Amino acid sequence: MSRVLVATAGTEFDRQAIEEALVLLGSHHEYLFLTVEHGVTAALADGADPSDPVLVPEEAFEDAELGAREEGRRSLQAILDRLGLRAEIRVETGDPGEQIVAVAETEKVDLIVVGSHHKGTLRRLLGRSVSDDVAHHAPCPVLLVRYPGT
Repeated sequence: MSRVLVATAGTEFDRQAIEEALVLLGSHHEYLFLTVEHGVTAALADGADPSDPVLVPEEAFEDAELGAREEGRRSLQAILDRLGLRAEIRVETGDPGEQIVAVAETEKVDLIVVGSHHKGTLRRLLGRSVSDDVAHHAPCPVLLVRYPGT
């Protein structure tokens, strides 16, 4: 049995990508579903009202990040529930490409499944692609699942 990391943003496109990957791989693997929230920028935390006696900027940052992580977990659990899957769920914050690779390394997964929007060469050169980052830095094979319609 292989350990498979499925990276998702919790969208409808991701649900379709997960379904396609599961058809290809089957259900006999140990799945770890990961969603990575971008986190809360320091600008948001700095924008908190410093006169608020209950919520200081650092607490605002921590509360907002916790809320983002919980929303990511709920979104991913909803997808797994619709698919009738039981699997480990993990939510991280930060740069998605870096976090996917880091979790793959620490969890010693055998395969990473990640969705990919088709982008032309120019668009890839101008902006980073999470799937490109993962494919180039992963410690294991990567299955790129093209989103429908792209």
